[in-house]
Amino acid sequence: PAFDPSDPALHRPRAAFVTLTHRGQLRGCMGCLEARLPLYLQVQRSALMAAVDDPRFPRLTAGELPSLRIELSVLGLLQRVTDVDEIPPQAARTAIRSST
Repeated sequence: PAFDPSDPALHRPRAAFVTLTHRGQLRGCMGCLEARLPLYLQVQRSALMAAVDDPRFPRLTAGELPSLRIELSVLGLLQRVTDVDEIPPQAARTAIRSST
C-alpha cells in the first residue's frame, strides 16, 4: 500500500508493538503499552528492539529477512474505567493498573 510519511496520524503519540515471525515461529515481539512517542518513532524503535533486543531470542540475521513476517499492532488510547462492567465484551486486549 501507499505510504505517506506526512500523514498526521503517524505523528500522533500511539502505543504499538512489532511482532516478527520467521517461517511461522515467533522471532521477536517488542513494544509499549503507553502512547509516549509519535507512532512512526514507536514502530521504528519497536521493530529494532524486536530484531535485536528481545531477550528470548538471538539477534535476527540477514539470512532470515527474506522469509520474515512483520506484524504491526497499534493500540487504541487507554480509557479509565471505575468498574469492570464498563469494559466492553469485545475489548480484545485490556491494560489494567490499580490506583490503590
